Amino acid sequence: MSRAAQSGRERMREFFSLPAKRRAQTPVPPPGLRSDDSDLVTALARMSYGRCAFCEAEDELVAHRLRPAGNALPQREDSRNTSHLYYLWLGDAWQNFFPICRGCIPKEPQFPVAGERAKLPQGPQLNNYLERGGGVWPSYPPKEEPLLLDPVSDTGFERHLIPKLNGEIVGESRRGELTTVIYELNRDDRKGQRYQTYAARIDRLLSMVRNEPEETQGNDWQHLFDFQRMEFGGSWFLMLRRIARWVGGSRGVKWRTSRAHIRTFFLKLSATGDAPDRVRDALAAIAREDEGLRAGRWRLAAIYSLRTPIAAVEISNFKAIERLQLRFTAPPPPDLDMPGPTAPSLVILGENATGKSSILEAIALALTSGPARTALELPWSQLVLDASQMGGDRKTSPKRADIKVTLVNNQSISLTIDQGSPIVRSEFGNQQVPVFAYGAFRRYLIQSRRSAPHKHIRNLFDGSTLSNPEPWLKSLPADTFNLVIRTLHDLLSIEGAFDVIQKVGSQLRMVTSITDPDGQVRYNKAPLQSVSSGYRSMLAMVCDIMRGLLDPQVYEKFESFETAQGIVLIDEIEAHLHPRWKVQVMTSLRKALPGMTFIVTTHDPLCLRGMSNGEVCVLQRVASNDSDQASNLPILVEQMAGLPEVANMRIEQLLTSDFFQLLSSDDASSDRRLAHIAELIRSREDKSLQGTDAVVLQKFEEDIAMALPVGSSEVHQLVQGAVAEYLQKRRDASSKTLAKLRDDAKAEILRALETL
Repeated sequence: MSRAAQSGRERMREFFSLPAKRRAQTPVPPPGLRSDDSDLVTALARMSYGRCAFCEAEDELVAHRLRPAGNALPQREDSRNTSHLYYLWLGDAWQNFFPICRGCIPKEPQFPVAGERAKLPQGPQLNNYLERGGGVWPSYPPKEEPLLLDPVSDTGFERHLIPKLNGEIVGESRRGELTTVIYELNRDDRKGQRYQTYAARIDRLLSMVRNEPEETQGNDWQHLFDFQRMEFGGSWFLMLRRIARWVGGSRGVKWRTSRAHIRTFFLKLSATGDAPDRVRDALAAIAREDEGLRAGRWRLAAIYSLRTPIAAVEISNFKAIERLQLRFTAPPPPDLDMPGPTAPSLVILGENATGKSSILEAIALALTSGPARTALELPWSQLVLDASQMGGDRKTSPKRADIKVTLVNNQSISLTIDQGSPIVRSEFGNQQVPVFAYGAFRRYLIQSRRSAPHKHIRNLFDGSTLSNPEPWLKSLPADTFNLVIRTLHDLLSIEGAFDVIQKVGSQLRMVTSITDPDGQVRYNKAPLQSVSSGYRSMLAMVCDIMRGLLDPQVYEKFESFETAQGIVLIDEIEAHLHPRWKVQVMTSLRKALPGMTFIVTTHDPLCLRGMSNGEVCVLQRVASNDSDQASNLPILVEQMAGLPEVANMRIEQLLTSDFFQLLSSDDASSDRRLAHIAELIRSREDKSLQGTDAVVLQKFEEDIAMALPVGSSEVHQLVQGAVAEYLQKRRDASSKTLAKLRDDAKAEILRALETL
C-alpha cells in the first residue's frame, strides 16, 4: 500500500468529518498520490501499452483523474455548499486513474453529468474504503449519468465518435463531442498524426485485399487489426468500420463489423475479385460524407471554451510613456495535484515617475466598456505625452496616443486618443474582457457604494473609496457566502489559522485558532472591522473583484472563481501591508483566482514572491542617448534587459538584485552610502571618514576580502576599486550601459586576479 495514497485518504476522511459549515468554507485538501508518481504512471502505462487513454498516442504519460479530486465543473448555483466536494473521495481511488499525455490534460476540472451528481459518501462508506486499504472504491463508478466517455468502462464508441480521413474526430453524440472538446482531441499535432497513420494503414489494407491471402500474410493481417496494442487503435477500428459498412451497403450485404468480427469481414472481402475497387469506392464515399461532417453540431464547444488570456500590450505617447511594449509569459504548467495560476501575470517595478501607474491606466482604459470610459470624465487631451516632461520642447509633443491590447488568440482592442477624444477599435465583437483596477489608496466606506458603470476601475483613477465588503457579504445567500469565504481562505489565513467566518447578529466575525503548548485549541472571534488596515483594504479589493465576477452584467456565464478569467490591475500592491502579507500576497491572490491576470506595480522586492521567470518587468528613466531604444526626446522610459531569474530567489537575493537597484538589504541609509562607496574610499584617504560611513566601508571591504582568495593587498585594492566604480554608476544606468558596466567590472577584477 502506498503511504502517500493512504495519507491522502486519511486527509480526505478527516475533511468529510468536519462540521458542515466549516467544510463549506474550507478548500478541499490535496490528494495523496501525485500525478507524476513513477510507480503509478508505470502501472497505468503498462495497462495501456504506453498510450494515452484519450488520444491513443504513444507519448510521455502522467496519471489523470477522470473525476476531478474536488471542484468538478460545471457547478450549479444551488449546490455551492457541496460543489467543491466532487469527487474528493475518488482522489486516490485506483479506478479513477487513467494514463494521459500532457496535451490531453483538460484546462479545467470538467466532469459534466446529466441531471444530479452522485450522492456524497457517508462515514461508513469512507471507513470501509480506508479499512480495506487497497485503494479500490467499493461502488465505482458513482451512480450518475456522465457526459464524458470513459475509455475503459464505456463500449459502443461508434455511437459517439466518427473519425474522418483527415484525422479529425467528430462527435456523433453529445457525449462524444464533449469528450473531443474537453480533451482537445482535434489539436493540430494529433489530428496530423492520425491522418498520416490512417493513410499508411489504408494503403496497406488495399495491398492486402488485392491478392494476398491470409496464409502468406498472416502477421500483416494480425497487426492491422490488433487495435489494443496499436497507436490510435480505437479510432482506426472506427475508420475500418466505416469502410466496411460502405462496402457492405454497396452490395446490400449485412456482415458483422464488431471488433471481434471486423478482421473476418476484410478476409472474406479479399477473396472477392473486386475487393480493391470496392474499398476505393467506399473511401470516395467516406470522403464525400466527411465534407458534411462538422464539429459543433451539439453546440457545446462555446460553453466549455476558455476566455483567452492577454498576450501583449503596446503603448505609445501616453502620459510619460513614449513607446513601450509588454509581452506576457504563460506561467509554468500548473501542478496537476495542486492547481496553480493558469493565466500570465506581471509585476512592474520602477522608481517614481517611470510610468508604472500610467501602464495600468492605459490597459484599464483600453479594456473597459464605453459607459465606464465616459463615466470617468477624464481630460483626454492631457493624457497625451507632454514632451516637456521628458526634457523636450512642449511644441514638439505628439498629437495622439495609442494603446493596443492583444490576446493569445491574436484578437486585439486598440484605443486612440486624438483631438481630445477616445476612439476604440475592437475585434472582440460583443465580448468584453472583465477588468478590475485599483490605485494605491484602497480604503473603503462604512457603507456600500452605489453601482456605476466604472465602479470596478474608478479607484485607480481618482482614489475613491471602495465599497465596504461587509454589507455585501452579509447579503449573500448562505451557499454563495460559503463559496466566497472558501475562495478567500488562503488570504484570510495569512495572519493566523483561519477557521470560519460567522454571522453573529449584525456582525461578521472571523474565527481563528491558536494551539496552546499543551495542545488545546483556543478560538478568537474578531469582528471583521477590527482587523488591520492592510487586511481590510485587501479584503475590500478582493471582494470587489468577486462581486463583479458574480454579476452577470460584468461577467457572463460564471462557473467558479477557480476558472474565472479577466484582468486585475493594482497600483502599489504593497500599500498598507505587513511584511508577512507582502511575501505572500501574490501567491495568495493567484491561488484564489488562478485564471485572472494580475498586473501590479510595487516598490517592494518582497512582493515578487509567487512570480515566475518572465513575470517581472523593471522600468527606468534614462537619457535617450544612453539607450538602444529610438526616441525623439532627451529622456525616455525603458525596460531593463537581462534581469535575473526570479522564481527561486531567496528574500535576500530579491532585496539586492537588479530588480530594485538596491545594493544592500540592511537599511536605506546604508544603501545610499554604499551607492557612493568610491567617495567613501576617497574620504578615508583624506582622513575625513566619519561614523556610519566607516562602518559601511568596513563591511564593503570585508565582503570583498571574503570573496577573494588569499593574496596581495594590492589585488584587493584593485578589486575594491572596480566594484566601487560599478556601484557608483549602476544606479542611473540604462540596460545597455549596465551590461557594459558589469562586463568592465568583471574584466577589471579578472585582470587583478590573474596577477595572483
